[in-house]
Amino acid sequence: MSLLDKASQYTDDIVSIRGGVFVFGKLCLIAAVGLAYETGLTLHNAQRAQIKSSLPSAIEAEIDEQIDSTLDSYKIITTRNIFGVVSSPAPVRTVTAPVSQLKLRLVGTNVSKGQEPFAIVENEQTKEQDIFELNENMFGQATLVKVMAESVQIKFGGKLETLVLTEGDSSSSPEPDSGIASSDDGSEFIVAEAEVNNALANLPRLLSQARAVPYFKNGESVGMRLFAIRRGSLYEKLGLKNGDILKAVNGNSLSDPTQALKIFEQLKSERSINVRVERGGSERNLNYEIR
Repeated sequence: MSLLDKASQYTDDIVSIRGGVFVFGKLCLIAAVGLAYETGLTLHNAQRAQIKSSLPSAIEAEIDEQIDSTLDSYKIITTRNIFGVVSSPAPVRTVTAPVSQLKLRLVGTNVSKGQEPFAIVENEQTKEQDIFELNENMFGQATLVKVMAESVQIKFGGKLETLVLTEGDSSSSPEPDSGIASSDDGSEFIVAEAEVNNALANLPRLLSQARAVPYFKNGESVGMRLFAIRRGSLYEKLGLKNGDILKAVNGNSLSDPTQALKIFEQLKSERSINVRVERGGSERNLNYEIR
């Protein structure tokens, strides 16, 4: 091998070694700078306290400025997060929607499995009631955004508010001349036959005074849920309330909606009627005597 060839080989070896040293040195530099910043933060207060104790106030202020400037020059490392450190996410605040002051009254909800949720809301100024689904505007006042079993959330003026299911007026007890009398606990009723006949004489009006939908629990129909009961209607006089779930009449289950009309048809000739309802999570019996 000639002298020139040997010189060329040595040159290549040196370049290779320098390249490796350069890469390794680069990694060390990054680690060292990062460590220097973290160490600088730790020693910052100690340095400042030690220097302050031995220097006049004028020089002390100048040194404070120099130390802060030095630390700021390293701060870019953590700001740009070159080491890929992931910070903990900020805690999520839970926003509670206040009770709405709008003239709207929630009279019923439907959150049955397999059905689109909806709410029955009354405009307290016009006494008009209607059914609303999600994202629908209610009487030009607010938008329905969430439906729950006992309440709904609405959006008004860009803010969330809550409507809570009401049971109607506490003064809904039948008047003495209404043809219906009830016991103190509201479970026994004596109904004048004329009252029933008057109600049945205008069947469309009677059917418009309340609404009922199948009620599901664990995916199975267990009865009919009443809602949108109008004030002063026969349903109210009979002690029925919004949210009541009719489960059986005279022992006949109402779990099958297709049989409900047949069951009520059979009641035309009955003088004693027992209705089992679920109200507020517990069952109770309502007994009616037609005279």
